[in-house]
Amino acid sequence: MTPKKGVCKYYKGLIFSNGICTNGINVRELVGGNFFGWLSRTPCKKAHGSEVSPCDKYVEPSGKDIAEHKILMKKEEVQWAKQRKI
Repeated sequence: MTPKKGVCKYYKGLIFSNGICTNGINVRELVGGNFFGWLSRTPCKKAHGSEVSPCDKYVEPSGKDIAEHKILMKKEEVQWAKQRKI
């Protein structure tokens, strides 16, 4: 997941990670279980306006985090393009 303002820097998507963020927080437990709509209750994204207590591990990504991710994505894009030409 692309780091961006308003989304915890440890949030990398939760569906395929069994609801555990990269900081080791079990978000499914934090929001009260695996009930329908649990992703919309996570405190990982400020836009959710979650009623769940904020996660004490929430960290807003810095401008440096965002810039580093953009550089990494550009390098991967260039590498992918080179491989496609083979």
